[in-house]
Amino acid sequence: MGGVKITMNMTKKKFKTALFDLDGTLVDTEEVKVTFRQVAIDHGYTEEEAYGIYDEARTKGHEIAITFDYFLTVLADSLQKIGKELDVDVVGRYKDILDKLPKAVEGAEELVESGVENSEEYYLISLGVPEWQVEKLKTSGLDRYFFTENSQEHKANVICTVDNRPNARKAEAMRDMFGGEDFTGEGFVLFNDKPYETARMLRAFPKLVAFSPKAKGDKRYGEEDFEKVKQEFGDRFDWAFNLEVLREKFENFPNPEKFNNPEGFTGVKR
Repeated sequence: MGGVKITMNMTKKKFKTALFDLDGTLVDTEEVKVTFRQVAIDHGYTEEEAYGIYDEARTKGHEIAITFDYFLTVLADSLQKIGKELDVDVVGRYKDILDKLPKAVEGAEELVESGVENSEEYYLISLGVPEWQVEKLKTSGLDRYFFTENSQEHKANVICTVDNRPNARKAEAMRDMFGGEDFTGEGFVLFNDKPYETARMLRAFPKLVAFSPKAKGDKRYGEEDFEKVKQEFGDRFDWAFNLEVLREKFENFPNPEKFNNPEGFTGVKR
């Protein structure tokens, strides 16, 4: 993946490591989901049926499987059962739309740059098929910050996991990457949009700090969901309606006292 060299101020950092979620945090994937479902609707399915096809394509067993190609496979199987086939013209039209999606959330670059400035190192940690997540990074333009391989100019800092079991997901990927069962999250800060998932990781790692954005148009979670996390974890968690305010809260967070020393990283973690 291409990118630019990130030059970091070598003064003492506020955090050891910053972790950034991708979907819903740095990039707006709601339009991607809507486009997937519209492909099914344009093949004659109702909106409710389109939701069902998307949900079926999202996982395979306990693993995340969703990509546009896999969604088309599931849709084709569904169409075959009713004696129909994929319409290549419809697929091509929406493929052109998806080639321009997702877009970075307003304030995403500034948030990542603040994470770079205030942390010794930073990573993307994402639940999804690695190749699909990397494609979204490229389309959003954020691939200038996140790299899949080590080079002379930058270190690899992309972690993807497809394990969708409730007690695994990103938490297990963090243990695997940063110290196994002894990992406490000390010196780490997480940016993640899902309040329940964030709460699970704050419980799993008692010294982790986390920040969550809550987009006003996002109907998946209400303000009360974020407030519940805030009530449970106090100063270890905060949230905001946009990334600009979230970044300000992060920058005003006091310096943690100690840092971890995770092992080196040589490539995309899958």
